[in-house]
Amino acid sequence: MSRNALIVVVVILVAALAFAYGTFKPGSSSSSTPTPTLSAGTGAPGADLATLGATLYTQYRCNVCHTINGQRAAGPTMKGLAGSTVKLDTGQTVVADTDYLKRSISDPDSQIVAGYGPDVMSAALSDFTNQINSGNTIDALVAYIESLK
Repeated sequence: MSRNALIVVVVILVAALAFAYGTFKPGSSSSSTPTPTLSAGTGAPGADLATLGATLYTQYRCNVCHTINGQRAAGPTMKGLAGSTVKLDTGQTVVADTDYLKRSISDPDSQIVAGYGPDVMSAALSDFTNQINSGNTIDALVAYIESLK
């Protein structure tokens, strides 16, 4: 097995273990957690959406693989991602604009960042796919990522 393949396997195992621990730890409920939503008229929409996104970032365990401090982890850091140029595993470079961020969340294997493996994020999100793709969840996550300068 090549070194890169071994790294991908280890990353997937670590993500799966972290996910399983968070989902099945003693005292936790196996029932689905409802996605928080915004109430109308609660202040500046962008700030409220980013605040909700911060909550969802933890709720959906994005923080297991993505840092917000600029350090590399199992997934790319979110700090400074919005508006930056991203090199994909295809060799193509793209700007991490709102559309890129939304697509990366809703279809994580569509644009893999160079140096990271496919199927990792989609596997980690598999239990949350319906929740993430409903309501204003993706918009809130994107607003949060865009707030991380």
